[in-house]
Amino acid sequence: VGIRDMDLCMLLGNALDNAYHACSKLPENRKIHVVFRTEENLFSILVQNSFDGTVLVKGEQLLSRKRENEAGLGIQSMRSVCQRYQGQLQLSWEENTFTLLAMLTPEA
Repeated sequence: VGIRDMDLCMLLGNALDNAYHACSKLPENRKIHVVFRTEENLFSILVQNSFDGTVLVKGEQLLSRKRENEAGLGIQSMRSVCQRYQGQLQLSWEENTFTLLAMLTPEA
């Protein structure tokens, strides 16, 4: 795909770790949905998971629920990987579903 193994592992590992921790706070109806897609010169990973509906935001940064009042290191790492490949990381949430979309332009 043109993405270094370490970068792909960092991206997917952090996304799944965050999804797992969010789901683990729920007593039932836990789900994690992962989709990989390659189209022309774009590689994307979509991770959707159930969560308790609570998002901590400070300015434009999502705060970690693991460490008090600090930005999430996993999200910062994922954003850095996406930028390295001229891509972007999009985060959104609605009711009890959190969505992470990582888009990268792999090296030829």
